[in-house]
Amino acid sequence: MALPSAAQQMQLEVTSDKDVYEYGEVIHIRSTLTNVSDSPYVYRGSSSCIMVLRSFGDYELMPICTADDAHIHFAPGDAVTFVWPIDPQVLGLPRTDGEHTIRVCAQEGGDSTRVKAPKYHGGRLFIRFTEGLAEAEIETIAESVGRTEVIFETSYAVLWQIEGGDVDSTAAALRDDPRVEAAEVDREYPQQETSFHLDTDAFETRPLMLRQNYPNPFAASTVIEFELDHMIDVRLDVFDALGRHVHTLADGHRSPGRHIVTLEAGQLAAGVYTYRLQTGQHVKTRQMVVLR
Repeated sequence: MALPSAAQQMQLEVTSDKDVYEYGEVIHIRSTLTNVSDSPYVYRGSSSCIMVLRSFGDYELMPICTADDAHIHFAPGDAVTFVWPIDPQVLGLPRTDGEHTIRVCAQEGGDSTRVKAPKYHGGRLFIRFTEGLAEAEIETIAESVGRTEVIFETSYAVLWQIEGGDVDSTAAALRDDPRVEAAEVDREYPQQETSFHLDTDAFETRPLMLRQNYPNPFAASTVIEFELDHMIDVRLDVFDALGRHVHTLADGHRSPGRHIVTLEAGQLAAGVYTYRLQTGQHVKTRQMVVLR
């Protein structure tokens, strides 16, 4: 007898904590996946991601695998619930006024919910400046875009919180500024802020988060961030499309918290590369693209 598929076994329900939100209010999206069959179901991630926050209104989010690196056993009737706090200040969402459809995918199915919220005027902006740009010029740009916070900065790149304007239009305008090499809205979801709720004790997460590099694609340099919840030995390596090791960006003991590493493209040929973060037996990988 053929085993039932995930779509036949698992039922997804997506809701929000309320229907109408005020300006800047955090929107909590709750996704519950239940085994509605008479057979057990086992998920071991992260290759397929048990749940993915896919889109907010007209904006297609980068796949947000909240259940990344998880091992869950669903007996008949068991359920797991994930809660995504969508912070307008962090993600620069919503991008328009009115009603918004928020969609979540799970295994072979999906579900959505609708909320009403005003457009958020602000967000996070990644900017890479031309080489050697004076600090006074950078401050002039900061004033022009409405910077309210420096999230991180290097000698040539910054991640700023901006308020009071359309962050997408601001990024587009900066890309035409000769002082700027790249400008992108950073809507990478901060997975470490995700909360988990499980109706059984069969869920375990791993204390490791690797963010997508930015900018991506890139020609000169890019920034890679990772987060740890305790002190541990880590190794961050880069491999080419053939699996050959080309760089080690971090190797050794690291403290808990956020870590930022810069990769200089240097002599790297154009193409797709994989960067891998390893702590003991826990491994996370992402891909990036070098342009020439």
